[in-house]
Amino acid sequence: MAILSHARDRSSLLEVRANAFAASFLMPADRVRSYVNALSKGLGSRTRADTFDGEVSTRVEGRKAADTQNIELHDVVRMADHFGVSCGAHQTSGPR
Repeated sequence: MAILSHARDRSSLLEVRANAFAASFLMPADRVRSYVNALSKGLGSRTRADTFDGEVSTRVEGRKAADTQNIELHDVVRMADHFGVSCGAHQTSGPR
């Protein structure tokens, strides 16, 4: 769920639309997804690979530790800096 404006601005459709436009313009969803993926967050918890030793192919599977996929406050601060926005802007435009 995205927060498009503060409660005090909710009655102003113009303000809500302006906030949504600014967030989409400054933090396009595809670029936010790419940024989050580069942090190795929001991806699947399992990785698979095929190994080959010259004779036999073997499929191996790894699993990331619990909670390593969560976006933490420091990730939000770094993302805001990366996109040149305030930390609150991430609430308006982010991976869904």
